Amino acid sequence: MKKSLQEGSHIKIVYPEQKDILLLQQASVLITLFAEMGLMIEQTVETLSAMAAQGLLALAIDETNLVVGSAAITVHYPGGVSEFGGWAVLQQHQKTGVGKELLIGLLKKTKAKKIIAFGNHNSTPIFLKMGGKVLDQKSLHPDAFVPCLTCNCKGKEKLQGGQKCVDTIVDLTPIIKQQKKGKV
Repeated sequence: MKKSLQEGSHIKIVYPEQKDILLLQQASVLITLFAEMGLMIEQTVETLSAMAAQGLLALAIDETNLVVGSAAITVHYPGGVSEFGGWAVLQQHQKTGVGKELLIGLLKKTKAKKIIAFGNHNSTPIFLKMGGKVLDQKSLHPDAFVPCLTCNCKGKEKLQGGQKCVDTIVDLTPIIKQQKKGKV
């Protein structure tokens, strides 16, 4: 077990394969719970399966094989930029190190030159605490915001003048560099 998980934890981080349908279904349900709260975009089993085929889906499972957390590299943009997303951890497992292990594990696996995340009031403080840096929304190609057209974010109707439904875009690349130096 990785050392940042709470002492005595029976949670393990796995990288499922396409054939692990039960795990993929559970992950989709978990992400949907957060999507319904307006915190992220839903991920279908098919989409998660494609991420799993690339080795870019990480799941936290408990001793009963229940998925209690998920994270993925969800999108690849031109120029070696990838997007981290699908980051969800059941409430009873939050603040235990599960989310951090999911994030760090994926950052180690990816070959992307730059990793970004669309943050909200829940995730942005965590990203920043770990060493992520805020990016200006204008620095991304407009196609990055296409999913915003169909998301369920709360207060979408209150957004002004082209503002997007995420609070903050965070560059996670500094976290990779810190991790390589053993600082995360």
